[in-house]
Amino acid sequence: TISRDLKELGLVKVASANNTFRYGFQPGMATINTFDRTKKMLRENVLKMDIGHNIIIMKTLPGTAQGVAFCLDSLGWKEILGTLAGDDAIFMVASDECDPHDLVEKIQGLMV
Repeated sequence: TISRDLKELGLVKVASANNTFRYGFQPGMATINTFDRTKKMLRENVLKMDIGHNIIIMKTLPGTAQGVAFCLDSLGWKEILGTLAGDDAIFMVASDECDPHDLVEKIQGLMV
């Protein structure tokens, strides 16, 4: 499923420094992320969410946190200041104007 996720996100292997490669977008290619893709990623990969002040921690299936975080960032919601993803967890910061409980409910609404 990782290969399929990379393809759906539009990522390709691109050259990086020291003759190494990484996954990214082709130079000049606009990032593409559909709302339906985000809903699918959330539904299939998010296990639970916890809140502490304006911080939301999302637990995901192993290896999927970065893809889910990318989808959340690309939504462009003003309530999300940013995300930081590891292998199976996402650290998300909610804006000061946003109640993080409302943000979690909004995200959960996408998961149904």
